[in-house]
Amino acid sequence: SMNRLGIIYEIQGMKAVVLTSEGEFLIIRRRKDMKVGQQVSFENEDIYNVRGK
Repeated sequence: SMNRLGIIYEIQGMKAVVLTSEGEFLIIRRRKDMKVGQQVSFENEDIYNVRGK
């Protein structure tokens, strides 16, 4: 599993929106220590599948 980096853009309930270094927005599982503007590393398993239904 690849470790990825992003900046937290928004937090909504149990989800966090991150902006990756590639310039894409992803929705990942929120962790307790997350704050908007913070750089975080996350795994592909943390990403919510937004393409599926």
